[in-house]
Amino acid sequence: MLLKNTRLDVIATFRNTEQEFMNLAVNESILKNEDTLLDYIEFNLGEQGADLRDDNLIKISLCWECSPETVEKYKTIKDSIEKKSGKYYLGEY
Repeated sequence: MLLKNTRLDVIATFRNTEQEFMNLAVNESILKNEDTLLDYIEFNLGEQGADLRDDNLIKISLCWECSPETVEKYKTIKDSIEKKSGKYYLGEY
């Protein structure tokens, strides 16, 4: 189910290529856990033509566009904001 009034801004930092920016819709299925969230982001980066080979992707920065109630309802969003500060390091940075 697509979450109303919830979007996700993503900035992907790569070792060998330019940064990529995306604004994604969010549905409940990707909020199961951190792995499903990151898989969804990486899938969309690949669809956009990003170079995901050879550990090129080194950092993903997120900005959640949603209500405080949505943050409280979904542990994955809350953890992303409070524990990770929206930053995911995937390789040597």
